[in-house]
Amino acid sequence: MKTALFVFNGDPMCFIHVLLNALDLHGHGHETCIVMEGASVALAPALVKAGHPLAPLFAQVREKGLLAGACKACSVKLGVAA
Repeated sequence: MKTALFVFNGDPMCFIHVLLNALDLHGHGHETCIVMEGASVALAPALVKAGHPLAPLFAQVREKGLLAGACKACSVKLGVAA
């Protein structure tokens, strides 16, 4: 099964469900990816910092190649584009 999880919400407590579901699906052998859209792109700078509570989960998702990407237009608009 192939699954793409699109996250729009910028609330970390909502985003945790996307991270956990992606890891669970991947762990069960499913092709899975996460696409960050809307307000969720503003979470990325904090999620890569070691002190953030979701940093370990976000790191796992990235290490497993499950993060397909983030919307460039949203990132530019919200001031978090690299």
